[in-house]
Amino acid sequence: MSACECGCGRQTAIATRNDTPKGAVKGQPRRFVHGHRPRRLDRTFWPRVSPEPTGCWFWTGQTITNGYGVTASGRRGARRLAHRLAYELLIGPIPSGLDLDHLCRIRLCVNPTHLEPVTRRENLRRGMGGTHTHCRRGHDVSVSGIYEYTDHQGARYRFCRACRAINMDKRRGL
Repeated sequence: MSACECGCGRQTAIATRNDTPKGAVKGQPRRFVHGHRPRRLDRTFWPRVSPEPTGCWFWTGQTITNGYGVTASGRRGARRLAHRLAYELLIGPIPSGLDLDHLCRIRLCVNPTHLEPVTRRENLRRGMGGTHTHCRRGHDVSVSGIYEYTDHQGARYRFCRACRAINMDKRRGL
């Protein structure tokens, strides 16, 4: 048995006959689980990665509301977190029960050397206490600053001033 070469991590079956077009050799593990195929990351993943002088690889593709990059991969366009996909492709599988912690504190970074598998508790501990130098969109908050306010119910909110300016411009239609 061996792992599917598409990156899904599932175990492949042993080939029961030779199938030259599919690369199957009788008695040897198949390359792919039935229905899977090679990923075309050269066309879908790497064009959306922007290397920065800081060493971070910023994801320029689609993001979700909490600031992480997502990419469609696999069958039927299944969405995956971009940093997890990069780690699995370039380093290997993420150990079961562990999360990936961004050592650079930038959620858009997909550089696998900036990611460390840690427990959920450790990831949350690191994220809560540390000083953040960049917002989730990658703006340097030491330059742009932080905008803080408390709503009428007493909830506190913090925003990067550069992100707030961008959002205000969008609202105004500029």
